[in-house]
Amino acid sequence: GIVNNLSSASLGTSVPGNLYVEATGQYIYVADTTVGQMSAFFSDPSGPSLAPAASPTLAEAGVQALVGDPGGNAVYGLANGTIYSAAIAPINGTASPGVTNTITGNWTAGAIDPSGTYLVALDSTTNTIQSFSLAPMQSTVPDLSGGAVDGTATKIGTAVATGGTAPSTVTLDAFGRFVFVTDTAAKTIAVFTFNSSTGVLGSTPAFTTPALAGTPGQVGVDSTGTYLYVAVQGATPTSVGSVAAFSINGTTGALTAVTGSPFPANQATSGVAVFNKVN
Repeated sequence: GIVNNLSSASLGTSVPGNLYVEATGQYIYVADTTVGQMSAFFSDPSGPSLAPAASPTLAEAGVQALVGDPGGNAVYGLANGTIYSAAIAPINGTASPGVTNTITGNWTAGAIDPSGTYLVALDSTTNTIQSFSLAPMQSTVPDLSGGAVDGTATKIGTAVATGGTAPSTVTLDAFGRFVFVTDTAAKTIAVFTFNSSTGVLGSTPAFTTPALAGTPGQVGVDSTGTYLYVAVQGATPTSVGSVAAFSINGTTGALTAVTGSPFPANQATSGVAVFNKVN
């Protein structure tokens, strides 16, 4: 498993948040937390090379994270008190602004269900997660302009306490059955049930892992919904990190460490990506 650096693109002095790769893998969207915008890049499969997309930026003041529709039709910017929506034009990756949803909460992470119908977002001030229904994004000129005519996020029920003091990431499984929330203080992963028909979250964690060996980072779920992987940072910046792997109980969501887990990784391990993962 050798990884080669094929191409890169500079954001100058800006500090990137997370990124979203749309369904075809051709367009990459980055949350620029310094300038307060979403930056778009085109990944040329014939090159390969990475260059600014046709419409390279979209202003999103205070954006902290991006979360994308698994179908590649829309991307949402999460900020303090705001959830931005933007439609993606398949022909050139242009992101056109949709609705700017003003919603109380410090939205720092989130995930969209496999159908693209619901968003589960983390409010890191109240340490809660909130489910939203998403009005489908449209395009005034299909596949060309990407002119968004919707993207309204509407709360579903009340916020649900994560049970921790420092929740950091939110991930859904491949079938929209469970929501996984990491906590960097407790070093745990909490599992909540999710109703894929209504978007309703379970009111309390259905399962919480024992404390991991280090601080959990990003989480990925495989496309079959069978396994969950989490990047685990070492105790110090120079400590060797790891990747913890769990099997997912399809009925309860309970996580069971697979044989040999955690697997040694590099120093300061914080991210993980699963090929053909859902989000």
